[in-house]
Amino acid sequence: MTILETSTIERSTAEYASRFPQSYFRKLATGETVSRIGFGTYRTAIGIEAHENALRKALLSGINLIDTASNYAFGDSEILIGSTLEDLIAEGSVSADELVIVTKSGYIQGEILEEAKRGELEGRRIPGVVKLEENVWHSIHPFFIAEQLNQSLERLNLLHINVLLLHNPEYYLAWAQSAGNTLESAREEFYRKMRLAFEYCEKAVSNAKISWYGISSNSLGYMPEHYQFCALDKCYRIAEDIAGSDHHFRFAQLPLNLLETGAAVHKNQENGELTCLEFAQKFGISVLANRPLNALSGGSTLVRLTTQATTSTAPEPKHIEHLIEQTIDHERMLFSELLSALDIPQNDLFILRGLAATGEATKILWKSLPSFADWSTVLLEQFEPRANQVISYLQQINTSDISEWLFAYIPLLQEMWNNISTYYTSKDTPVSLAIKRSANAAFGKEYGLLPMTQLALQTSMNSEGISSTLMGARSVAYIDDALTALESKLKQLHANDWKSYLAAITQSNGN
Repeated sequence: MTILETSTIERSTAEYASRFPQSYFRKLATGETVSRIGFGTYRTAIGIEAHENALRKALLSGINLIDTASNYAFGDSEILIGSTLEDLIAEGSVSADELVIVTKSGYIQGEILEEAKRGELEGRRIPGVVKLEENVWHSIHPFFIAEQLNQSLERLNLLHINVLLLHNPEYYLAWAQSAGNTLESAREEFYRKMRLAFEYCEKAVSNAKISWYGISSNSLGYMPEHYQFCALDKCYRIAEDIAGSDHHFRFAQLPLNLLETGAAVHKNQENGELTCLEFAQKFGISVLANRPLNALSGGSTLVRLTTQATTSTAPEPKHIEHLIEQTIDHERMLFSELLSALDIPQNDLFILRGLAATGEATKILWKSLPSFADWSTVLLEQFEPRANQVISYLQQINTSDISEWLFAYIPLLQEMWNNISTYYTSKDTPVSLAIKRSANAAFGKEYGLLPMTQLALQTSMNSEGISSTLMGARSVAYIDDALTALESKLKQLHANDWKSYLAAITQSNGN
């Protein structure tokens, strides 16, 4: 794939947009035309047919912004994108310059983390690393960013990426806070690290590896007194200081949803004069909203903002138990019949046996969890990463028996997990009712009467200052929801609308 001039990308993205309804798209300050909903790949990976079908449908249906990261599925999300693009380009269905691809750098996870741990034992250390937990390491040192960018380019099968974001750089502040550092010293060091990272990003632009850069941070909407607050205006001024008015710091990614409203309501920029979204608009920064359907309430409790199941559609526990037993039987067959006939190192077998026990683990845990948030945390942090490691390992073996086993196992896992998720969301109806009442009061009936999924998507994508809302899409059904939202033409929401909503939901929670 060739490196493209910015003007070519502007023209090509506009031509892509011309094939679909005008309501699907916005033109960015940087010139590209992008879909108002982007394809988020946080929980997608190569080798899962549902994920491949979802991405294919998105790109063929008017969604031309893809958001990924070097750590999503330990790199397998980027491989999924690269593989799917290669197929579509070969078919003549899509060209690379019609798309805007965003990736991120910063997390040290998976094989990179294991290699980092081995390296430390041998006296080699990733520069700038901070360790929040045993398995949560992070670095935005230029050396590490460069290494991750090169790996991302290889996995994506590209010579050039549109946008590179520093992934949750406030992790340094979280570490500094836990270490007892003063706020003043922590922020001084934080922005020194940001300056070094930005200097590298400007070089990456000069070397034609990226077009633009920015930050993806959960704390851009925090109040300034919060220890982990990342100030967008400060970051912008650092970029200006490095490269003048021609700097390439032009993107920010942040949460904006029905429970995380800070970016729209907190005047935390320019000495309390502007909100984060207002600052971004004034200075030509494109904002990508994430987590429209997965909100963090109170900073830690996950709330799923999707259309809730009714009593009649919630799956029976017996059906879920049947799916769990099928999964257990399938996992047992892997070891008793398939792997025993292959020459696999004993250490690998031991590791696989621990990872490929999702059925047994689910059987023990699933009914003991109090809420969807708890189930979702277990799914995201335990079950899915384990399953992805097993799938990646087995795909490398690539025998016909293993391929057949994976062909049956992957859909079975998805069906089991989806049924359990639906079972738990059926219990969360009071939360959704409070949100919908508040939305109706603040945004009007055209919003208040929407199903929860559409309410969550459309309030985010229709907010003034949001360029595109990133929707995690692991099946074609998610793309159908996205297209429904893109076809709508509801009124734009402004800061005062969000302030009214925040007051209403706060009062509702108080009652």
